[in-house]
Amino acid sequence: MKDALIMSGLASGVAMIISLVLLLRGLYSLISGRCRVLGKEVKGNKGRSAGLLLAGQFIVGFVIYLIMFEAFDWGSSPYDYESARKAVIEHIAQAAIFFLTSLLGYLMARSVVKSASELGSQPGEVKTT
Repeated sequence: MKDALIMSGLASGVAMIISLVLLLRGLYSLISGRCRVLGKEVKGNKGRSAGLLLAGQFIVGFVIYLIMFEAFDWGSSPYDYESARKAVIEHIAQAAIFFLTSLLGYLMARSVVKSASELGSQPGEVKTT
């Protein structure tokens, strides 16, 4: 059980780091108005909307995790075999939630950048690197 707890905690930590990196990247895009995905850089409102999607994935994942945390009462039992089993399930659920929301946020931001480049944006708005 100890190994399962360690591995599930590791997966959960990696998912949180990925989500936090995308959050910081999204906040930078919201402030600067520039977002780079797939080697293409979008500026202006399209860049800010892509940044909003990148930042919003963390908020959505966190809200889903909090709802599940309260619904399944993950944090209330003392340390025994049952609480260790709950902790493994909690870590796996947390990893799944944050991996999926990170992937969804990235794919949505990617589609914004891709559609802006295909529509032939205004000059200087989309730059291929």
